[in-house]
Amino acid sequence: MGEDRTIAGRYRLDEHVGSGGMGSVWRALDLELGRVVALKHSTLADGGQIRREARIGAGLHHPRVVTVFDVIVDEDARWLVMEYLPSRSLGRVLADDGPLSPEAAARVGAQVADALAAMHDRSMVHRDVTPENILVVDDGTVKLTDFGIARWSEVTRTGGALLAGTPGYLPPEVAAGDESGPGADVFALGATLFAAVEGRSPWGGAEEGPYAQIRRAASGVPTTPESAGDLGPVLSAMLATTPADRPTARAAKSMLEKVGGIDLASAPVTMGASAPRRAVRRWGLGAAAAVLVAVTAGTTLAIAERSAPTTTQSAVPAGMATMGDQRSADPCALLLEETVSRYGKVFRDTEYGNFNRCGLWIKPGPTGEEIVSVGLELLEPDTGAGPTGDFGVKAWMPEAGGTCERFLDLLDAHRARIVAESDTVEPKNLCPVAESVLTGAMSVAARGPVPRRPVPFASNSLATLKACELLGNADIVTAAGVELPPSRGFGDWDCAYTDNREIEADVTFYRIRDFEFARPGKRMEVINGRRAVYSTFTSGDDKQSGCRVKLEFKPYTKVTEEGNQWIEVIHFDVELDSAASPDKLCSVAETMARAVAGRIPFG
Repeated sequence: MGEDRTIAGRYRLDEHVGSGGMGSVWRALDLELGRVVALKHSTLADGGQIRREARIGAGLHHPRVVTVFDVIVDEDARWLVMEYLPSRSLGRVLADDGPLSPEAAARVGAQVADALAAMHDRSMVHRDVTPENILVVDDGTVKLTDFGIARWSEVTRTGGALLAGTPGYLPPEVAAGDESGPGADVFALGATLFAAVEGRSPWGGAEEGPYAQIRRAASGVPTTPESAGDLGPVLSAMLATTPADRPTARAAKSMLEKVGGIDLASAPVTMGASAPRRAVRRWGLGAAAAVLVAVTAGTTLAIAERSAPTTTQSAVPAGMATMGDQRSADPCALLLEETVSRYGKVFRDTEYGNFNRCGLWIKPGPTGEEIVSVGLELLEPDTGAGPTGDFGVKAWMPEAGGTCERFLDLLDAHRARIVAESDTVEPKNLCPVAESVLTGAMSVAARGPVPRRPVPFASNSLATLKACELLGNADIVTAAGVELPPSRGFGDWDCAYTDNREIEADVTFYRIRDFEFARPGKRMEVINGRRAVYSTFTSGDDKQSGCRVKLEFKPYTKVTEEGNQWIEVIHFDVELDSAASPDKLCSVAETMARAVAGRIPFG
């Protein structure tokens, strides 16, 4: 996109002045009014960020906030028309001139707090207060900008879960998966002022990498400032771990005015001198890696590192956001109950399904009809959702049939699949639940490898066996009539056999409540002293026919909200072309089950 282009027949682009957040900004001339303006163009294909920023900006008129004039459309692209302010971002000021004195930082902070107080009065939350989003004019005037991920707070409370912000400035509650409120803005401003005097954020310098910063943010223990002087007590209050312990933006403004020696209501503001130059590692906010973590309904966003071409990216700490050993990885550790507690009474579901799964039941009270169940499964690399290898979120629109599905990719190409489902809740209402769970899982994964199971499997558990070792090649040929190469699944707890022709077979480990194992009306046999239940099904868009034989492995007792008597079972699923009879399908599955039943030990 070149200079001298005219947008919407009115705004002539004169100079590209920078990129930040999720947009690119140009200095332009309004040919109708003859004034210089700033035009921001979304780097997201759908332009939703521009519309959101326009709505937020249009609802806020304040001398400490960059004014939004209009939003226009040109060749299907949306542009935001804003006040043009000859200025530098605070990040650029710090990168060029070094840290500020405590008094100068307080004068900047008081003006930003004034803007935040006005936003909070209107039930708005900025959610990304950083040095890059604070513009500083040479005369010391400061304005807050970039409302691309801002929200009205009531929307934040009731909409999909969001983990949004820049890692060095994330409040602990947001890093842990909670939603942003006014207190989060106060914390982010405190973190920004900390960086202004210390040369690094309270979660460490950018050279340490964004994942280390997110992990520290979730811990809730910021670094102690060394050069804050009289600003130190104010920073301590603004950086309190609990939002309720932080001052309001208006109270923070008063505290900062005292340190800065100003009264915004009556006196002009000057920046004053920077702190004496000292040996600090350049943190380069304008160029160093930043991370935007966002989970929004119907959108695919990954954690994206943004940097200038000359910046050297920090290496991700070893093992961060990785799976580690599959059989000891704990899916339950990625489920934070507090992320969905607002939807109802939450019960942990540790037993149902394969050993790679953990879940939550959400009900209106201790007893009553289920609202929704959420399952989190740990998956093999590149399972079910396209390319992997980045740490971030893969989000899909809800599917039919009362389900909403989301994926979280880990850095070693493994992923977690989250499915919210219900027979009574519409899919559009399930996605906020799934995204809340996903946000919590992301905050846990950002702290290190997926946590290990606190208690190993019992030595007689089905989980200690390997599905692909239960049947040999001769067993498959005997059952199916052809050789079918095996393909192991996560943790060796399932095994798929297929030659990409018209037959598929799967051996899968499972856990189920005792009363669900043999429902009335189902065919049941006894194979080598073990119960076996037969059922037929159809799957896929082509409605391919299949038969399942559930072979009992071991009953066990575990006290849970959903029941105390459970069974470990092995599923033998066989699918053939639609012309195959149910008897043929079940004959293949039964032959496989009989071969295994004669070999496995009784638990």
